[in-house]
Amino acid sequence: QALNDFQRAIESEVLLKQQTIKNKIYQIILKIDADSIDLNRVKLDLQIAKIQFDRTVSLNEKGIKSVAEIEEKKFKIQELVAKLNSAENKLNISRNEKVNLQVDERAILNDFIQKTSKIDSDIAAARASIMDTESYLDKLRSEASNYEIRNRFYYITAPQDCFITRILKPGLGEIVKENESVLTILPASFPLAVALY
Repeated sequence: QALNDFQRAIESEVLLKQQTIKNKIYQIILKIDADSIDLNRVKLDLQIAKIQFDRTVSLNEKGIKSVAEIEEKKFKIQELVAKLNSAENKLNISRNEKVNLQVDERAILNDFIQKTSKIDSDIAAARASIMDTESYLDKLRSEASNYEIRNRFYYITAPQDCFITRILKPGLGEIVKENESVLTILPASFPLAVALY
């Protein structure tokens, strides 16, 4: 009974842990989506910055834009490259967190399977032990009953109160066969009869 209660407690604990892990996985999926959107936005910003840089260079060659503006666009590209690396790292970290949570979910399930298998094994062992004990108890009862029956054979009892008048088989520890006369008896109280002549 205690093992069954323990097994039910483990089952409820595992269900709770699984639900917690599923919630965390759902949250990390949302975070991955947000990180992917950020990464795509940074990639788009980088493309736009490169286009602006190329236009600024061509306009500089025509004398419309200054070298300072080219440097400003170059700095903007470098800044966006750093943001791109950061966004990629953030996305990879989120993906790794998801993988780790999935591994944790499998570990919880495996732990549950191991614990329930051990409990099932313990229950089977307890039942086997109970059956062995019951079998041994039945054997002891049978032996006690046999000894009780054998103890009755050590003494010869008469079916009524009486006196021994003659011993036909003298000795101690003698083996007596079935229906063999051992002695003769005379009842202790018997009705008196009178014979008149």
